[in-house]
Amino acid sequence: MTLRHDGTPREVWLPLAGLPLALRQTRDVAAPVARRTGLDVVVALYNTRDHIQECIDSIVGNDCEAIHALVVDDGSTDGSGDLVERLYAGNPRVKLLRKPNGGCASARNFGRLNSNATHITFVDADDLTDSDMFPRLMDLAQYSGAELVQGGFAFLETDADGKPVLIPSYEDQALANLDRHLLGDTTFFVSPSERLMIGQPTIWRRVYRRDFLDNKKIWFPEHIRAFDDQIFQMLTLLYAGNVFCTDQVRYHYRQHPGQDIKQGDERMFYSLEMFRMLLKRGLSEGWSDFKQILQSYVNTVNWIHGGLRPELKPDFIQGAAELWVYMKKALGPAPFAGIDDAGFDAADFSFHVQHYTDKLSGLGESFMWGYLDSVRMHVDAVRAMHPR
Repeated sequence: MTLRHDGTPREVWLPLAGLPLALRQTRDVAAPVARRTGLDVVVALYNTRDHIQECIDSIVGNDCEAIHALVVDDGSTDGSGDLVERLYAGNPRVKLLRKPNGGCASARNFGRLNSNATHITFVDADDLTDSDMFPRLMDLAQYSGAELVQGGFAFLETDADGKPVLIPSYEDQALANLDRHLLGDTTFFVSPSERLMIGQPTIWRRVYRRDFLDNKKIWFPEHIRAFDDQIFQMLTLLYAGNVFCTDQVRYHYRQHPGQDIKQGDERMFYSLEMFRMLLKRGLSEGWSDFKQILQSYVNTVNWIHGGLRPELKPDFIQGAAELWVYMKKALGPAPFAGIDDAGFDAADFSFHVQHYTDKLSGLGESFMWGYLDSVRMHVDAVRAMHPR
């Protein structure tokens, strides 16, 4: 621990001998909080009785006593919480927490507030992990001192005979060219965070330093009732810098018809609200680089447009175009170099951008544009426009 010129604390992490990577990483820290050295895995549980035992067993099915599962029963009505209580009674590494239903973000925050560990992570109750995933990630986290570390992931499908099948993720190719290093018997590599920001949100295969999340005030927004992992991913990667990774262990991301991402409903409009939140936070904190956020916005709008129900697409593209114009007027032209309207797949996106540009042409650039919104950026308003 050292002090800045103004007397406030600064924590400096120095590399261990033989680490051929970053020579120094300097991080802001608040006053130290006494926590146990270990990892709490927060499992947000809501009506996932069929999968919760497999999920918990994959977390604690190892001999690493420092890794605990905090299962947050978010008002389940199918007896999921009762099942956990019965199966793991007396297991010191599994703790059941109960609360009224408030959504996944609320459950994750509740678990974090009840955690006393130096490191934390969040998994979905219908997924599972390699049994040695979190022990290896904790070794990597303690070795590197990094704000976050990550494992690999694969899609967990079911074949025609009902047997589980793991399908490799796109990352097997995307990150294959990064140099590999050894920590014991774990092979790891370091990825710049900006390479991960523009990809699919995958917060559940990462381990986070608790003081990092607390100091940067990164929480799950509880008014966002689906896809809240998107803004969490963007903020953690934005502040983290280099990410220490290993693809020797994987998170198994279960694919099934009931997933939120496969419904194509108005909840996908939450993404517009989250990017508006990022814009406001960046303006208030004086971020110097919005490039990856803007590219992620393009990718997200294209992905959502491809999966939305047909009757919702016109309103979504109109709302996305309006927010895009607000971004341009709030940030100015510099961050948009190399990113233009042609990157959006929807044929009418440029038409709507031009419409809002013309409509606001008499008004100059200002940060205040980051604080404007419309009915198409709010899920409840969209739901009222398209009742089913």
